[in-house]
Amino acid sequence: MKFIFTPLFYSIGNASEEILWAHAYALKKKFSLNIIKPYSWTECLGYKICNKEFFNLSFSINKSKFNNIHINLIINCIFFLKRFIHLFFKKINGVGLKEDWRFPRIGYSQIWPPHHQVPYSLDLYKNNPILDVIHYVPPPILDPQIEEECKKLLKVFGVDAVTRYVCIHVRDPGYHGDGNRRNYRNADINNYLDGIRYLIKKGFIVFRMGDNKMKPLLFQHPKFVDYPFTLLKSEAMDLFLIKNCSFYIGMQSGILDTAILFSKPILTLNIIDWFFAFPFKRNDRGVMKSIKFKNNNKQINSCERFLLPFKYTNSFSIVDEDIEFIENSQEQILQSIKYFVLEFESNFKIPPTDEMIKSKNLFLENSFRIMNSKDDSFMTLSRQQLARATLKNLSSRGFLYDQ
Repeated sequence: MKFIFTPLFYSIGNASEEILWAHAYALKKKFSLNIIKPYSWTECLGYKICNKEFFNLSFSINKSKFNNIHINLIINCIFFLKRFIHLFFKKINGVGLKEDWRFPRIGYSQIWPPHHQVPYSLDLYKNNPILDVIHYVPPPILDPQIEEECKKLLKVFGVDAVTRYVCIHVRDPGYHGDGNRRNYRNADINNYLDGIRYLIKKGFIVFRMGDNKMKPLLFQHPKFVDYPFTLLKSEAMDLFLIKNCSFYIGMQSGILDTAILFSKPILTLNIIDWFFAFPFKRNDRGVMKSIKFKNNNKQINSCERFLLPFKYTNSFSIVDEDIEFIENSQEQILQSIKYFVLEFESNFKIPPTDEMIKSKNLFLENSFRIMNSKDDSFMTLSRQQLARATLKNLSSRGFLYDQ
């Protein structure tokens, strides 16, 4: 049996997450997985493929692949026609068609089945068999020739097969020029400087990930590479660095899900949405941003944030008119990195602290509270968003560090 799936072409974060869940579904069902890749000529209709090299990855399970020539051609042609119609309507009426119409969405109801149609049932989500395999999906494989080319290029920076290095990504206002639109999702790379110095002291080379629209870090060291501003930068190297790093430090943005797909240990800092992006794997850790209410300047920590209504953590439409997100401080970032390195070097055998267990229990308790209460803001999510959010919550295995 074959399972045909179309990841979202323009977002590497969405594509990475969706492919992970598609593979889990195929693994559980013992299907071969045919992932539809986008053709470059479709970009003429006003969108950009997130990373063309990403769609050349291969996978070890069930003969999964990105290429089935006939199916690929048919779906890309249909996509081209539908997107053309979308752009026509947008030009005439100023409003286009919904994303799930203008991009292929084949296979979504299988990986994130909308149980709320019966109606919404948390028990049905808890019993979904995909939860049994989601943490056991083998990571994708980069083409061996690409691997060798990237290795040769990296030798210039002192990176070889035994070199330990870390990837770090800090979302900033340069991302799609959204500094005045969703600035609460961003952070200041300068607050990470003490943490970067510590990683270097521990013997790691640090690669700062992203693109050249970001603010350069005015820091020079032989073991720090401001990668977006080097000749190393390429779509293949983006994937190689994440695939082969010791661990990944990031935010709730794009390539975080690529690091999850490659099964890397992850420290997520400056988390804004605890409900939708709690640390996913057993070896993942996180630190949330605090919140301050503008009317009384009251600041609340991560444990108190769990008690807020869902509208304050809904990553699809966070209500930020009456709140302000407080970035992790330099000291918080440094201490979090120190403890994460300690856990990493112990192969994550250090038992979680009482505070880590407390916050994990609060996360679970309040996730179920929101889902069982049919919170108005929660139930306004689309059917796919509800299914996706619920299953991600139920599959989260990591911990938060205390602030």
